[in-house]
Amino acid sequence: MKLRHLLVVLALASTAAGADITASALAEISGIALAQGHDGFWVHNDSGDLPRLYAIDRAGNHLATVLVTGANAIDWEDMCACSINGVRYLVVADMGDNLSVLPERALYAIVEPQLTGTEDPNKAVKIPLAWSLRYRLPIGPADAEGLAFDARARRFLVLTKRTEPAQLFSLPEQGAPDLVHVAQFEAPLPAPTIPDSLRKQKGAYAAEAHFPTALDCSIDGSALLVTNYVQLLYYRRAANESWAQALRRSPQLVPIPVLMQTEAVCFDGASAVIASEQLPATMVTVPLP
Repeated sequence: MKLRHLLVVLALASTAAGADITASALAEISGIALAQGHDGFWVHNDSGDLPRLYAIDRAGNHLATVLVTGANAIDWEDMCACSINGVRYLVVADMGDNLSVLPERALYAIVEPQLTGTEDPNKAVKIPLAWSLRYRLPIGPADAEGLAFDARARRFLVLTKRTEPAQLFSLPEQGAPDLVHVAQFEAPLPAPTIPDSLRKQKGAYAAEAHFPTALDCSIDGSALLVTNYVQLLYYRRAANESWAQALRRSPQLVPIPVLMQTEAVCFDGASAVIASEQLPATMVTVPLP
């Protein structure tokens, strides 16, 4: 067992519940969403994979593979689940842009598949694209790794990664496929204070420890989860508040172990689930305050 993985296991013994994802197909998990059609989650890989989604259970076992026909996968960085007009969708954001050179990005949606329990995870089932939404940011090309659906505003949220500070934008829940929608600026997301002792755990990447790597919104639109490489940030807002108002307050910091490379987060009832890139990819469930 690698030293970093051993330290994570020891941390989980007292702070949270964890599971290891060991399937070779899931070597670079970059997004996660709570499933409705099975007891577990949907995940996807970072850049380098085909446009595929993977079903896993709560123990991290690989249950099924879906190939999204009609979608591109330049750099998938996050996903979310949402209901629009009574239909449950899985939505993936092709939003990564490390060099900030891509003027147009896209969201891709499929109707969430219902698993039968007979799927072969090594054989991809083809699911057609339900809809897509092309967009650009008003600040120009920028890397982003956070996608969520705000059910209160009926809008998708997009969070940039490398801008200083990170910036939150929104998009309509559906749009004309032949248009490139301009995202609406919502609020800056100030970088949290990270103790040097925590930042140093990222070694050569210590200077990037505060970069947001994933986003999710609660089912009622009242709370946001944001992960960076070493922290889980929990923001809540009142019924009459905008995100611009809520994000002016400091978030609650939810204790989590420092994983190899935390890149995914989602709500799971009164808990949060985070997951890491690199195998074995630790998936951790932590209670929210």
